[in-house]
Amino acid sequence: MNTSQILRRPVWLFSGVAVCAILLDFGLRAPALAETATQPSGASQAAVVAKGDPEALRTEGEAMVYAENPAERDVDGGIHLLKQAALAGSIKAQLSLGSIYLYDLVVPADRALALDYFEQAAAKGDGSGLAEYGMMMMWDESDWSTAEKFLVRAGEMGSDTAWATLAEGAMYGYLGGGSVSRAKFDAYAEKARAAGNPRIDVLDAVRQMWGISMRADGPATVARLRAAADNGNADAAKFLISLLRDGNGMNVGRDRNGAAQALDQYAALLSQAENWSYGLSIQAAKARDVAGYSAVYAEIKAHPELQTK
Repeated sequence: MNTSQILRRPVWLFSGVAVCAILLDFGLRAPALAETATQPSGASQAAVVAKGDPEALRTEGEAMVYAENPAERDVDGGIHLLKQAALAGSIKAQLSLGSIYLYDLVVPADRALALDYFEQAAAKGDGSGLAEYGMMMMWDESDWSTAEKFLVRAGEMGSDTAWATLAEGAMYGYLGGGSVSRAKFDAYAEKARAAGNPRIDVLDAVRQMWGISMRADGPATVARLRAAADNGNADAAKFLISLLRDGNGMNVGRDRNGAAQALDQYAALLSQAENWSYGLSIQAAKARDVAGYSAVYAEIKAHPELQTK
C-alpha cells in the first residue's frame, strides 16, 4: 500500500449521522535531499537478489515500509531500497519517497525533501507528485497561489487529477476565497472533463446539493448523480449509493431501500469488494437490534478476503 493512495484529498464520508472532512496539515522544512543512507542490517534477502533491478528494489522497499505485520516491517531498510531505486532512475520510487516524506505517518514529514523527489519525477515527465504536493498545500491553506501553480503544472503535464483537485478547491473557496475562488470552477472543471476525470460529475452534484453558486436542490442532485451513473460513471454511482443510504440532513432524506436498489442497478460499475462493502454498509445502517448487528458481524467474519483497511 502506498501512502499517496490513502491520502489524496479531503474525503467526504457519509457515515450515517455526519459528514467528515479529513484535512491533513503539513509544514515546509529545510531542503535535505543530499543525504546519505547506510545499508540496513534488516534488508531482506529478496531485496539483495533484486539489487540490480530498480523496479524490483522499489517493490521490495515499499513492501518493507508498509508491511501489515509489524514483525516484517522495516521502514529504514525499505527507504534505503527506495533511494537506491530512485538513484537508478525509477520514477515510481521517486514518487513513493515523495509521498513518504510528505505525510507525517511512517517517518517525520520533510516537505522540502518530498518536493525534491516529486521534482525529480516531474523532470522525467511525471507530474503526479506535483499534483499531490499542490493538493496538500491547497487544503492546508498555507499558500493557495503557489499550490495552484503546482497543480496547474501537474495538469499541463497530463494529470487529470490535478484539474479535478483545482475544480474542487475552487468550489470550496480554497483558491483565493469566496467569489474569486468559485469563479475559477468552470474553467478547471472543463479541463478535468476534457482529460476524462470522472469526479467532476460528483462535484457538480455536490454544488447542486449544497447550493454552491446555484440554488440548492436535493431531488435534482439525486437525478444528476443517476444520469452520470447511467453513463457509466462509477464515482457518481458510489456517491449516489452513500447519499441515499445516509441522506444529507437537509434536502436529501435517508432511503436505505433506494440505496440497495441503486447498488443493484450499478453493480457492474463496482468491483466485487466495493459491491460487498456498500451492501454491508447498507445492512449495518438498517440494523436496529442484536439480531441485526449479529448478522452484520457474521457477514464480516465470512468474507475477510473482501475487507480493506
